[in-house]
Amino acid sequence: MNEPEDYAIQRLRDALAADERVAEMGIQVRMAAGKAFLTGQVATPERQQAVGAVAAEVLPDYEIHNETVVTVMADQPRVEKIK
Repeated sequence: MNEPEDYAIQRLRDALAADERVAEMGIQVRMAAGKAFLTGQVATPERQQAVGAVAAEVLPDYEIHNETVVTVMADQPRVEKIK
C-alpha cells in the first residue's frame, strides 16, 4: 500500500472497465483504513463475483468489501407501439 489511495482507486476502476469478466464503468470505489468498498449495480451474479475477484487481484494488500448488487432486468424490454 505504498501508492496514494487515489491512484489505487483509479487503477481499480480502470481494471474493472477493461477486464472482460466485468466490463463495468459504473462501479464506485471508496477506500478507508486499508479496506476497499465497491458499490454499484451489475447485471449478473457471475459479474458480481468477478468484481470482487478483479479487486482482489488489483489490490491484494486491501481488504475487499464487494457491496455491489445484482439488478434484475425484465426478460423482454417494453416496446411502445405508435399507431
